[in-house]
Amino acid sequence: MRYTLIVETLRACAGKQHILNTTALTLAWPALAFPAFAAGAVPARGQEQKPGPAFDCAKASGEVEQLICKDAGLAALDRKMAKVYAAAMKRFPANIAPEERTQQRGWIKGRNECWKADDKRRCVEEQYRTRIVELQIRSGQLMAPTAIGYQCPEKGKPFFATFYRETDPPSVVLTYGDDRVIAFLTPSASGAKYAATNMEFWEHHGEASVNWYGNKMVCKRLPAPRHPDPQAKRAPHGGPAWTLVQFPPRPLPGFNSDFHRANVK
Repeated sequence: MRYTLIVETLRACAGKQHILNTTALTLAWPALAFPAFAAGAVPARGQEQKPGPAFDCAKASGEVEQLICKDAGLAALDRKMAKVYAAAMKRFPANIAPEERTQQRGWIKGRNECWKADDKRRCVEEQYRTRIVELQIRSGQLMAPTAIGYQCPEKGKPFFATFYRETDPPSVVLTYGDDRVIAFLTPSASGAKYAATNMEFWEHHGEASVNWYGNKMVCKRLPAPRHPDPQAKRAPHGGPAWTLVQFPPRPLPGFNSDFHRANVK
């Protein structure tokens, strides 16, 4: 319809000379009918703007923030982090909120240290996934299942695994003595395999092959009743039942705290 009106208008304008340059009309009509097309405002196919992270990429500073802005997967994790952190702050008691904000700023600083890692993207991704699960557990957004106990070669040092299958990806909190780490489900030919930087937990038929930061061992799953982990429970009033703080027995690139020790509140 619009094209027909343009043609008729051109015919009327050309009436005095009784001339209508059809070739010129053919070339001109897309620009006349669709001014946005002529101005280059129509994006090319496949160039639609993708959603970015929660922070303003125009103010991104440093190699890691720029990487997040360019990577759709990392940007999605940043948006999820913002959502989980906001929900956690609503659940934490007011008296510990300042400390939690300080911890979050410290985490951001640690995440930005991933520019030093050999695999920067993997480092950033692991930082996000670990911190998200940590916040979900500590703020009571997840109800912890009963921890499963294992008998490892080093007697007197208990080993517990608490599985959180509703996280994305499914995760496990592994507690070995006073030390604790969050690991994530990875593909395996058989059994359930969870991994983090320099740590691996692979259970198959009641036995778990564990690589605990270079300490390789085979642990046997304890029979029922399951042994509860008193440190892994929903805290009253949404407060944290445990926190993760620095305890680095050896350098582990890719972590804000390198290694984590759990402290019961």
